[in-house]
Amino acid sequence: VNMSSRVGGEYPLQTRFWVKGLDDTVPFTFDNRKITLAPGESRTIELNYTSPEGVIVKKELTFNGSTYVIGSALDVINKSTTKLEGGATTVLTAVYYEEFARFHSGPVTFVEDKASRLKSDEAAQIGRGGVKWLGLEDKFFLLAMMPGLDSEISWKQDFVTEESARTELASTIELRPGETKSVAFNSYIGPKEYKIFKEMPGDIEEAIEFGFFSFMAKPVLSVLNFFQKYFKNYGIAIIILTVLIKIAFYPLSKKSMSSMGDMQKLQPQMKAIKEKYKEDKPRQNKEIMDLYKRHKVNPVGGCLPMVLQIPVFIALYEVLSVAIDLRHAPFMMWITDLSAMDPYYISPVLMGGSMFLQQKMSPSGMDPMQAKMMMMMPVVFTFLFLKFPAGLVLYWLVNNILTIAQQYQIQRAKA
Repeated sequence: VNMSSRVGGEYPLQTRFWVKGLDDTVPFTFDNRKITLAPGESRTIELNYTSPEGVIVKKELTFNGSTYVIGSALDVINKSTTKLEGGATTVLTAVYYEEFARFHSGPVTFVEDKASRLKSDEAAQIGRGGVKWLGLEDKFFLLAMMPGLDSEISWKQDFVTEESARTELASTIELRPGETKSVAFNSYIGPKEYKIFKEMPGDIEEAIEFGFFSFMAKPVLSVLNFFQKYFKNYGIAIIILTVLIKIAFYPLSKKSMSSMGDMQKLQPQMKAIKEKYKEDKPRQNKEIMDLYKRHKVNPVGGCLPMVLQIPVFIALYEVLSVAIDLRHAPFMMWITDLSAMDPYYISPVLMGGSMFLQQKMSPSGMDPMQAKMMMMMPVVFTFLFLKFPAGLVLYWLVNNILTIAQQYQIQRAKA
């Protein structure tokens, strides 16, 4: 999102009036053209104007060196002898880029407890009150105004051109002589950083598009941020997350490996059943299932740990795709960006090798044809992971290494 210049003749956070004696080009006087802030320091820029009729307008913009939040306050004081009728609109404008086709760029509104995103071919969104925040976004950045459900504020979002969009907050002004109208709200202009959003009111973290698995992606990102805080490395945080997940699934994985060993022991009997009933498939299947029941073997038990980890895998993929926290986050050596693919394909090849070793060590209850097909999976996964984020490949690689260690420990205990 580019806020460095005017869009459609308007500046970001510009106030437009439609009141007699005031217009879009109010010649404000102000005390500071430029301010420099230290971390934690706050400064306010005051803009003042008095019309020939005696209408006083004061606008304040408050900045803090430690946040991306800008406080906006507008006071209109009617010192004239006539009633004022009209309104004032604060505007956010931005050029948007469709750099990331999968993610939305343009107006976004949080109303009725959900984020609503306007597409470039849709009509303008117009409403009154009931909106916690609204603004303009791309994949990693957000420009938002937060009126906080003020029922007196009207709002509008639309596309100015094919490459620019606009958000407006409007308040009516009806002032008798001597009366004052005050409007105040905060704006956020900065990155979509989850740990920042979590400390802010108004569900603004919903601006991050985590997708269908947001219920998993949010805690995954929180865990990664927690460990990154101590180790200063998201790669190490991913490794620790993988270890924790492996520990959580250890009892199930152990049972799964035991089930696969039992399946392997039943191979001679299964082969005999298939030979005996090769002309009667229904009877063959029934006899095999009866064999499983007698020996208390679950034929799908070996797949269960992997299936249960799929939501975690997808959640981590979403986190690496949309969380600016991990954007350009380095790990070590050649991996300089965990959110991007491995530029030298080293980690996907290592992942494929670990998967091959894991399958070699696993007891198999499959027939020879199925076993040959499964041996192709490391090759398929290696090519599949070539374009995946390096952080996701790291997760799968570490998971494979831990599985190999677990298999070795179980096999050694049985020996």
